[in-house]
Amino acid sequence: MQQLRFNGDITLEQVFQDYRTEVYDNLVKAIAENLEEEVEQVTVLVVGINNIDYTVNLTKDKFVTSLRSALAHYERLELYEKCQQCLDILNKL
Repeated sequence: MQQLRFNGDITLEQVFQDYRTEVYDNLVKAIAENLEEEVEQVTVLVVGINNIDYTVNLTKDKFVTSLRSALAHYERLELYEKCQQCLDILNKL
């Protein structure tokens, strides 16, 4: 699980917007690593802002929706290997 650390005047919402690819990369990785296990949620990443940590978790009922969002993001960036990874996971779900 990756940790993103920031100091200064940045909000959690800005982190999600400015580092969207890193967030999606971690989301896809977390789901893929736990695909074979019966988990109710996965930890996507930890965001630290001014020495306060926020743990980003994703519940199992949001896996498909989140992967579709990641897929759309990767398509816009033309990151086709990551698109295929999302599709492979979606097919297994």
